Amino acid sequence: MTPVSACVVTWNGGERLLRLLASLDGCHEVVVVDNASSDGTADRVAAAHPGIRLVRNAENAGYARAMNQAVRAATGDLVLLLNDDVLVPAGALPALVRALEAAPGAVAAGPRLVGEDGREQTSASGVPTLRGLLHRVSLLRWTGAFRAAHHAWRRPPVAEGPVPALCGAALLIRREALLRRPLDEGFPFGLEDADLCARLAADGPLVFAPGVALVHTGGVATAANLAFAYRGFEVGYARFLRRHQGRGPAALYKLLVTLDQPARALGTALEGLGRLLVGRRDRARESARRLGAILRFMATGLPALWWA
Repeated sequence: MTPVSACVVTWNGGERLLRLLASLDGCHEVVVVDNASSDGTADRVAAAHPGIRLVRNAENAGYARAMNQAVRAATGDLVLLLNDDVLVPAGALPALVRALEAAPGAVAAGPRLVGEDGREQTSASGVPTLRGLLHRVSLLRWTGAFRAAHHAWRRPPVAEGPVPALCGAALLIRREALLRRPLDEGFPFGLEDADLCARLAADGPLVFAPGVALVHTGGVATAANLAFAYRGFEVGYARFLRRHQGRGPAALYKLLVTLDQPARALGTALEGLGRLLVGRRDRARESARRLGAILRFMATGLPALWWA
């Protein structure tokens, strides 16, 4: 099998990271970049897997910059980008390598992702468009005018073979292509995989291999810091539009998102109140956390959105 370097970025990954590392089999090497974890993750990795190449960052460098560190340290011809909440079943890695090498000129391949409960996740998709993103604006969503464009981006019909974009939670890429087109470190959290796929497509097809299934918990990093994730995705959407569709669409999206924040805050507050009144306290707490993320973005995140 072509040598594969598995590259993982972690922050307070703890037990979920150890589960991933234990599931990896057949890799040429494993590179883990620890983004200044405070829970002893790096020490646990070093003790449990002394053969792993471990990079300890003194501060949280963010996902894209840390993953670029891992890729530069890797030596395999192929690089498998992995989130720290993924499990790789026996035989899945060789099958994914075969899927990549069987597709003429392909530069990347992605597996089918399923949750621990067996539910299918979005593994392949289109790429964001202005019309698709406008469906996220609550002031416009009620019209339904952009629902089809949103579905074409997020939930298009996909089958085995070339696709516009693959999920970055588990993505096998030819290392030389990734060195030419590294992850854009301007994406703080989220959308860096969509941007990467859009740029890699210039080098060759990206293939979806639904016959290869990996287990992905999903949402762990988002749940751990919801306000950071909320800001990261909004900035990421705007940056993606500017890079791939131009400054005009990006500026329109930034304006609409800015105007939409009070409506989002009000809607989320009413949602939380309704849940509280019917006794759904756990769901009410979820609404409260989301409201806190929106308010924090309104207070401190809008400059980053407009700078994106």
